[in-house]
Order: sequence, then C-alpha cells, then structure tokens
Amino acid sequence: MSREIERRSIAGALELRAKDGKKTLVGYAALYDSPSADLGGFTEVIRAGAFDRAIREDQEVLARAEHDTRLLLGRRSNGTCRVTADSKGLRYEVDVPDTQAGRDLMTLVERGDIRGSSFAFSIPNPEKDQRWSKTAAGGPLRELLDLDIHDVAPTADPAYPTTTVSARALEKAKEVSMTKPEEKRTKEERRGALMAKPVEERMMMKGSGYGCPCCMAGTCACSAEYSYYNNSACCASGACPCCTGDGPCTTATTCASEADRAAKKKAMEMPDEPTRAAEPEPVDLEMERLRMEHVGG
Repeated sequence: MSREIERRSIAGALELRAKDGKKTLVGYAALYDSPSADLGGFTEVIRAGAFDRAIREDQEVLARAEHDTRLLLGRRSNGTCRVTADSKGLRYEVDVPDTQAGRDLMTLVERGDIRGSSFAFSIPNPEKDQRWSKTAAGGPLRELLDLDIHDVAPTADPAYPTTTVSARALEKAKEVSMTKPEEKRTKEERRGALMAKPVEERMMMKGSGYGCPCCMAGTCACSAEYSYYNNSACCASGACPCCTGDGPCTTATTCASEADRAAKKKAMEMPDEPTRAAEPEPVDLEMERLRMEHVGG
C-alpha cells in the first residue's frame, strides 16, 4: 500500500541571510508539541524526535516554493537545502538560486509577503509511528512520532490551502471521536469491547485474565473453578466483573493485596507437606527395669 503524503504549515518569520554574495533562506517548517488548528475533525501534535530517523537516514528533501516543483529552490542531496531537527522542531536552510523563482522569492520575503513555511511528510508505519487519544476537551488527538520528510516550502498563506490530511487519518479521527471515555461506557459496552478481542488477548490484558487480582487471588465473584489457576475461563469469557470494569468483585472477599496474591500463588505451586505423626520418645531401658523390680517387690 502506497503511503499518503500529507502537508502541514505554520506561520513564522523567515530570515533571509546574505554572505559572500549568496543569499540563504532560514525558517522552521514544523514545531514540536504545538497543537494544530482543527484539521477536519481532530487536533494534531508533532512530538519531539519525530524527524530524528529521517535526518539520520539522509532522506532526500526538496525545497520548493508553495510545494511547486516548477519553483524548485534546492535539494538536500547536493547541499543546497539543509534540514536539521533541533529542540524546537524541523529547521531548514536553502541557498536561494539565481533563477526567476529564486529572485521572486527573495523579493516576496523581503516585503513580508511570504510569511510561513510548510512541509510534506508521510508516516512509515501508521500502527506504531502515530498515536491516537483525546484532548482535555474530549476531541480526537493525533500524535506524530516518526515521519518521513518529502519537502519543505516557504509559503505565502500558512493555513488550509497548504494543509492536506490523509483520508485514513480522517477516518481514524471519526472512530476516536465516537469512542466513549471508559468511565462513561455502560457495562454492556465494556463487555462488548472485551468480547470483540481474541481470547488470547483478553486473557493477557492488564486488568483481566492473568493480570486480574481477583482471579489470581481466587477471590473472583465467579465460582472458584473458573479462577486464574484454572485457565482463566471466566476472564476469557468476559464474565469477570474486574475484567469488564465492574470490579472490584462484589463478594464478601474483596480483591487481595499483592502479598495475598503472592502467598496464594506460592501455596498453589508448592503445597505444604502432609503433617507427620509425632514420633514416640526413646525409652530408657535401665530405668524401666528398676521400675518393674520396684513394682514386683
């Protein structure tokens, strides 16, 4: 499956430096930990370190005004475009060429008409290189953790015209927005979410199966035959109150402490030895002979 290329832009002053007859444009294409505007149903944050791998790999990065190939300014492979990641974000420098596009760009930057930057990126592995959660307000939040960089671009309008969002990101945002917070889900919804997972995953989940303190201590509200020590049958079925979020178990015996669980496990793995009958005390034969003579006399 081909990766979807997305674009993000930020407002920020661009600096035009002149040295030895050469002019260099300097700016930031992205900033870390800076929440975006609404991107069509979700907010986005680029986390520190998201560009480190791409920089390490010397990925080819083009510098193009407004992302337009006809307005090429430089490229990383020949040194006319330099891209680095520092504590603020993705910083770039481009040696402005003596072309019509380059001369126009310098004029527009000097006049303040170019007032922002943009960059194009893709996510190598959407399963691990991004993270979805919710903002404090409850809206979908996408955190970008590792990105490939395709280009950087000075832009006149650092807003929606240069921002494109992948269709998959929009679909994921809808999915996240429809997910209720755990504390607001009903018992049936929690159980349904649990039952939708494979049995093996259910049994290994934190808070269920092998991780359920009630089951491990043998104090589950389910009958003892379905406890941790009998293959977690109740947890795998989704019936355990702890596993479905209704715990701790509502029985006379509450969830055990860590020490109780350790003691229970030790007892199950190493049963006590059977109690042996007390051995008779040794008999002093000489004293017994004297006693018998005394009785007989």
